[in-house]
Amino acid sequence: NEAGLPPGVRRGMRVLTLVISPNRANDGRRSTIAGRSASRCAHQLVTCSAYPGFREPMRATDRRKLLGAVVATQLLPLAEQAQAMDVIPLPPADYQCPSGPCQSKASAVLELAKGNWPVEAPFTEDDFLRYDEASDFDFYRQPRFVKHVDDAALDSLTAWYERNLPSGPDVAILDMCSSWVSHFPTSLRARQVSGLGMNAEELAENPVLTDYVVKDLNKEARLPYQDNTFDAVVNTVSIDYLNKPIQIMKETCRILKPGGLVALSFSNRLFFTKAVSNWLGTSDLEHIYIAGAYMHYAGGFTDPVAEDISPRASFSASMQNVLNNKASGDPMYVVYARKA
Repeated sequence: NEAGLPPGVRRGMRVLTLVISPNRANDGRRSTIAGRSASRCAHQLVTCSAYPGFREPMRATDRRKLLGAVVATQLLPLAEQAQAMDVIPLPPADYQCPSGPCQSKASAVLELAKGNWPVEAPFTEDDFLRYDEASDFDFYRQPRFVKHVDDAALDSLTAWYERNLPSGPDVAILDMCSSWVSHFPTSLRARQVSGLGMNAEELAENPVLTDYVVKDLNKEARLPYQDNTFDAVVNTVSIDYLNKPIQIMKETCRILKPGGLVALSFSNRLFFTKAVSNWLGTSDLEHIYIAGAYMHYAGGFTDPVAEDISPRASFSASMQNVLNNKASGDPMYVVYARKA
């Protein structure tokens, strides 16, 4: 029943695409509940009831229960589709980056945004509401020793970290919204790798962390570190859960050393009851704009840059996946900037 929900949450719920991949049912991952743009996925729009099973990684026996959570298939009127898509400017197909051909559509999104950001941040309070506003500590109380995107996407992220993270005997890195694994390359050398997350058991199992803090950033958007502490701050597939992301980016700028790197990586997998509504109601390219906007409106950073680091399967491999009823792989994007 949508009647009592804020408009932002209603919009997000209406543009959920539920893709349940049978070959992933028993591997401990979440169900794929990806926010998609209405014009591309109108045939898959669904409205969902609150199903407690979404709080935990999906099991094979839960797939039948999932069907009970889908209470209606609802196509948005064309006018409402247009309204949902008119929030964020996306580059035309023939857009050229100033330096030449864009690396990808992902990089073109933030190239187009340079110099064209609205004066005020284009977000409302509704954009940061969630379907489940109950305590995040209750939600994360049970440790989840699972990976939330597939191995190929995580390998791409690790390779990106190897190319871009600083390494050396005096380096300090913060893994924000950390868990039992940070996906850093084995070649990384650092004096300090701090973790900040929601579950002490997960953080204690992370072999790369030199220290960790358990903290709910949605309750208090302050990072418990001194100014100019870190050479890099990363947030892996968790920016969509933060309900005060611009404040968190301001804090990130404060604790970074001058020239320090901030990197937000994300895919299209999530716990939809805990993601903010502006993420649920938008596409992958729009997520890039949103993440870049968080940095831009926080201030103190260079222009944000985006990279699409999604693993690319060959055409024959992709067709084989289709024939075998397997997913073609999770996307992976990184939006990053440096402290000015």
